[in-house]
Amino acid sequence: MQKVTSLIPIVVLLGLFSAGWIFLTGKSAFEFFTLLAFILAGIGLLAMVLLRVDPKHFNFVLDKVSEIKNEGRDAFLEGRSKESNPYAGVDGELWDTGYDEMSRRASGEKKSI
Repeated sequence: MQKVTSLIPIVVLLGLFSAGWIFLTGKSAFEFFTLLAFILAGIGLLAMVLLRVDPKHFNFVLDKVSEIKNEGRDAFLEGRSKESNPYAGVDGELWDTGYDEMSRRASGEKKSI
């Protein structure tokens, strides 16, 4: 449900941009979405090229994400409280995610016993 609700602003913005395109340029919505598809394809191709040219950067980011989540999991296993989160912002949310995943897994194991 969270993923669906996070798409609502994107859909609203696309609708507003499409309406603005039609009223300001006099062109059709088909041309707007064709241009949008062309731009998104270009962004996708650029991302693929960057992945090909510099795969270490992408792997570094993914490794860092999993490392922070694992720190949260380890903190739960060590018995530390959730308030002991050493990170802030997005990193803090990743740490909390790892902590919550491990606590859910542990509570699921207790229920099955």
